[in-house]
This record gives sequence, structure tokens and C-alpha cells, in this order.
Amino acid sequence: MGDISTAHINRLVLAGARESDRVDVVAMASRDRSRAEAYARENAIERGYGSYEDLFVDAEIEAVYISLPNSLHVE
Repeated sequence: MGDISTAHINRLVLAGARESDRVDVVAMASRDRSRAEAYARENAIERGYGSYEDLFVDAEIEAVYISLPNSLHVE
């Protein structure tokens, strides 16, 4: 699974994912690469991407959690 955004809600998602044997969070994406990489390091996530597009083209990602505000979602 990949995660978009370093929003606070992600901490809840990551906690639940760690308890599951069916989910591995392997990548984090942010609009700021250094923020994504730091967040990934702090949360034991393998990869941090500096764009959402980079996460979307990662062939290992089977699902994406979008924790962006609704105003940034596509209708």
C-alpha cells in the first residue's frame, strides 16, 4: 500500500496497518520530497516520494490511501 500526504490522520492508518497481516505500507508520497523521505524514515516505510505521480507508477503499490482534504480530490 502507498500513502499520500503526511497528514496527521495517517498515524491512525499506519497503526491499523501494522496490526494487520494483510497490509504492508511500502511507500509514502508528499508534494515535498524531503518531507516524504523524513516521514518514511520516522515510520519505517521503505520509500518516500516527492510527488504523488511517482507513487502511482510504483509497480509494487496495489492500493493507495488518500488522506488529502476533500477539496484536493478529483470529482
